[in-house]
Amino acid sequence: AGGHRIAYDRLLLATGALAATPPFLVGPLRGVVKLDSLDDTREILRLARRGQIAVVVGGGITALELAEGLCARGVTVHYLLRGDRYWSDVLDETESRIIMDRLRHEGVVLHLQTQVQQVFAQGQQVAGVSPQTGAYLPCHILAAAIGVRPRMELAKNAGLAVDKGVVVDPYLQTSMPDVFAAGDVAQVQDEHG
Repeated sequence: AGGHRIAYDRLLLATGALAATPPFLVGPLRGVVKLDSLDDTREILRLARRGQIAVVVGGGITALELAEGLCARGVTVHYLLRGDRYWSDVLDETESRIIMDRLRHEGVVLHLQTQVQQVFAQGQQVAGVSPQTGAYLPCHILAAAIGVRPRMELAKNAGLAVDKGVVVDPYLQTSMPDVFAAGDVAQVQDEHG
């Protein structure tokens, strides 16, 4: 950022990812949160007060952390899951049920096979959501963790091969010699399949 050049023998790009923007959001609203940075965390903590209502959307670890964290701060949490159980593409049924039972025990209200159809606002503040089931859920906080988008700007500017991420081989080598990528930004190109 300061314009200095730094020589390297090997370079590792581990620029991570940013939260994907939910398709049900039309524009920015106060109370709609994601979990990408320390500033996001501070905003969530500022909003999370006892007596508030939150809707959490997403089926992975970040959504789980949001639901648990908000609940621990005294927020009433409605957790919307698209499927019939938590993280079904990673966990088996028993593991999913253990997590779901624990969430219910902590007071989280689970809504299975449910997606947000529409978001409602009062002025520029989120006021509630309507799941495709038709019920209206009022909320002061809408926390979305529906996936990530790799941060590829640096790789693109450097001329590296990119697709859904920075394309790497099984050794994490990019399209440039001595430049590697790892983590959420990397997309391993499988030469056998």
